[in-house]
Amino acid sequence: MRLNTRASILMFALAAVSAQAQVWVKPVAPGVVYRMEVDLSVPRIVHALRYSFGAPGLSLKTELGGGSVFAETASKGRETMTEMAARTGAIAAINGDYFPFTGDPLGTMVRDGKLLSSPGRGRAVIGWGTRSAAVGLVSFRGTVEANGTALELKGINEDCPENGMVLNTETAGFAVAKTPNVHAVIKMDPADWSPNGVYTGEMAYLFADNPKLPIQPGNAVVTAHGTQAEVLKTWVP
Repeated sequence: MRLNTRASILMFALAAVSAQAQVWVKPVAPGVVYRMEVDLSVPRIVHALRYSFGAPGLSLKTELGGGSVFAETASKGRETMTEMAARTGAIAAINGDYFPFTGDPLGTMVRDGKLLSSPGRGRAVIGWGTRSAAVGLVSFRGTVEANGTALELKGINEDCPENGMVLNTETAGFAVAKTPNVHAVIKMDPADWSPNGVYTGEMAYLFADNPKLPIQPGNAVVTAHGTQAEVLKTWVP
């Protein structure tokens, strides 16, 4: 079985017009500065962190609430920014995405080089390296191939859409779908899940009509709903 994911970025420029405002600036750490702007004529209050690329001992990292996409907890795996900063040891944290009640990011997310969430339609993203950052739009295309047939994936680590098929990695925590559904559990060869890659594994089990299937370490799960579930049922190991 082969999994193929590709992501591409369309760049565009942003421009902003400054307005007169009262400004407070406070150093947080070498390379990190907190800035607050207040303009009561709008009215508007802006809280911002200024980060210096290349500052010694500093790095920028995305993080999931609770560390996984889905979780069987009272908060559904969600966390406040204070809780997330304390758990990860961060010196500063910013809420960088929208999410539903389940806590699933509604847009592209890459953490430690791994693609964790596929793009939301029309949602811009920000990406950065060691020296610079950029804003753009991201597209997703993924396929899963078995028995010589390639099928389209609608996304990664998300609630399976109606008559769709998605890929769930360990980071999802659970493969989630309304019934009727089918989950194909795949024992993966080593996979780093980078945004552009081809990954292989051996299909081990099929589970039908399970609304929330746990994902074990070293496995991935291809989940299909409705008409796509009927296709997945033919992939008997």
